[in-house]
Amino acid sequence: MSAPLLAGLATLLVLLVAPPAASGSGRRPAGPGRQPRRLVRPGPTSAALLVAVGSVVLVGGSTGVMVGVVLGVAARVVVPRLEGGEQRRRRDGLARQAPLTVDLVAACLASGAAPDAAVAAAARAVGAPTSEVLLPAVASLRLGADPAVVWHEVARVEGLAALARAVIRSHQSGAALSELLPRVADEVRAAARSRAEARIRTAAVRLTAPLGAALLPAFVLLGVVPVVASFVTALL
Repeated sequence: MSAPLLAGLATLLVLLVAPPAASGSGRRPAGPGRQPRRLVRPGPTSAALLVAVGSVVLVGGSTGVMVGVVLGVAARVVVPRLEGGEQRRRRDGLARQAPLTVDLVAACLASGAAPDAAVAAAARAVGAPTSEVLLPAVASLRLGADPAVVWHEVARVEGLAALARAVIRSHQSGAALSELLPRVADEVRAAARSRAEARIRTAAVRLTAPLGAALLPAFVLLGVVPVVASFVTALL
């Protein structure tokens, strides 16, 4: 097996096993009940360096340096865009539960509950993955953590960002959180509709490709080839 091929296979292996770069949507606020850290696999920068060095070692010489640079840059660009199945399910679950979470918090506030108690009750009602973010945040608040820090951390989570920003605005301005949540619920539902429409459009495009791949050869064989063959026969 040639050295460039080995380098390409090594690149593919790194892209398959390396997770995307850590983002705010995957972080959880510090507090009781936080899950222990798992083994950290290579990030985008370390994956790119691994691919580049491996390519230089496998190929060797100036060609190896050129191959290493190209594959390293490619790995640095591609790895952050990869998303594991668990992360995708978590992100989708947060987005799906966001409207219900906001409605439940508003209902609890309307019944006279304190904001922290309302958030905790809503999180327990909707369950994971929302509860995995909000319950540790509420526990941190009850232990005396700075509300601004806790809710800014929650705001890094994509599905709960609107709720966290509303809580932050309520703390900063003194406005009642119950007055802010109806608008937040409308924003969350609009975002959910936009995501659903984008998925539908993406699915339509992806379904078109196999259809074209199946029909185009048939069209060429049944429509174009006979016409060309008839012209060639007539000329001969």
